[in-house]
Parts: sequence; C-alpha cells; structure tokens
Amino acid sequence: MATPLAKTPFTLALPSGPYAPGRARDFVRDSSAFRTQSSRDSAVLMVSELVTNAVLHGRPPIVLTVERVWSGVQISVADDHPDEPVLGPPSRTAVVGRGMPVIDALAASWGVRRRPIGKSIWIRVADDEADPTTA
Repeated sequence: MATPLAKTPFTLALPSGPYAPGRARDFVRDSSAFRTQSSRDSAVLMVSELVTNAVLHGRPPIVLTVERVWSGVQISVADDHPDEPVLGPPSRTAVVGRGMPVIDALAASWGVRRRPIGKSIWIRVADDEADPTTA
C-alpha cells in the first residue's frame, strides 16, 4: 500500500552548523510528499545545496519547509540574512559557487521571497507523473 501524500507543510528548524545539510537531506528523504523516487532524489540534492548555502552564507535560524503543491513539491529554506543567492558560473578553480547552478538546472522553478528579516529561497520539484511537459 502506498504511503499517503503529505497535504500540509512539514517544517524543520535546523542548527546552523556542519550537521544541518545531513539533517535536511534525511528530512526530505523521509517525507511522504513525493510521488516518484526521481523527484525525491532531485529534491534531496537540491535541499542539500540550499541548506549548505544557508549555513555558509546565511544567518540563523534556518528553517526548512516541505509541502505538496498541485504541480509537485515545494521546498523552502529560510534564514535571517538579507542577501540573495548568486546565480552565475563559478570560476574553474572555485571550491564554492556551484550550488545555485545545480538548483537552476534541476528545479522546475525556483525563486526568492523577501521576509521582514532575511529571505526564503524556494524550489519546486515536479513529480514525473504529474508534470504535463513530460507527457
């Protein structure tokens, strides 16, 4: 029997430190919001990048939200730093700077919402079977 899909948002407050990306990956991996394994796998990779960015460049608290939407799953990572992520090609020798290009390539859509303090970066992960562009 299939696990019922999540209908309400699930939220997790994350510590700002080296364990945050792993906890976020586990939270997304264990979520019942996904219909397909491929959408879950993409989401796990993207949330790892978003939370790593929040740890490296953001300001606590870091809050992860996963919710089912009509076109798939929407995930957001909020922190209290006002600077938005930078999407651009990293230099060939750069150690950092590849996360947002990965998200831009994998997400069905993504964006930034300003909050009274900080920002929330959201991504939308389309379920393969629900995405009309794959039919």
